[in-house]
Amino acid sequence: MFEMRTVEGTIYLCILLLFLFLFSIEDIKTGKISLRYVLAGMLLAGIYFMTLIIRQERSPRDIIWALIPGSACLMIAWFSQGMGSGDGLLIILTGLFFPFRENLILILLALFLCSFVAGVLLVMKKMGRKSRLPFVPFIFIASFIVGIWHEYIP
Repeated sequence: MFEMRTVEGTIYLCILLLFLFLFSIEDIKTGKISLRYVLAGMLLAGIYFMTLIIRQERSPRDIIWALIPGSACLMIAWFSQGMGSGDGLLIILTGLFFPFRENLILILLALFLCSFVAGVLLVMKKMGRKSRLPFVPFIFIASFIVGIWHEYIP
């Protein structure tokens, strides 16, 4: 978890948000995200996660918990057309930065925001029922909210 009281935690949060912001722009423009950059983000997240394990702030079993939500999203992506596999990979990436509970809250918040925006766009007739909406910008916004207010999450 980010320790916002530390400079290191703030730097890692800013780097994660920068990655997600760039992925958001790419997802909006092309509807896809580059696997190369996702893997680079995962490498950085893995390094961060290992430093937390070395400092005994997280345990090695936490990595399994970190992978569960993203893996579930990947399975949803493979078996349905509702979510892209890039979204699942980014949820794995956020899972390496945030603890399990905060990552679940992040996913639920992103889904809520996406549903709200989709509903508004449907009512305004700016999109149809079969239209696709990029999900990464909502992951970015939810990560920002969870990263800033993580101390208040029960």
